Amino acid sequence: FPSHDRILHSLQALADQAEDYADSIVDQGGEFHQAYTQKLAELIVKECLETIEEMDPHSAMRDIDDIYVTVEKHFGVEE
Repeated sequence: FPSHDRILHSLQALADQAEDYADSIVDQGGEFHQAYTQKLAELIVKECLETIEEMDPHSAMRDIDDIYVTVEKHFGVEE
């Protein structure tokens, strides 16, 4: 699973993409914060789906618990 630094780098990249998007919307009269948070959420969900897609679809390990753990570890979430 990815290192802490790699996770932070990945999340910062998503935040940067969301910021760039929001900046482009604000120029058109949009609200930055709403555009930023909506885009960031969209990018995080997309990253989750890509992580799930990388799992072996034929593996018996691909149940909801394993998907949860895989996404949790991908983002470095600790309980």
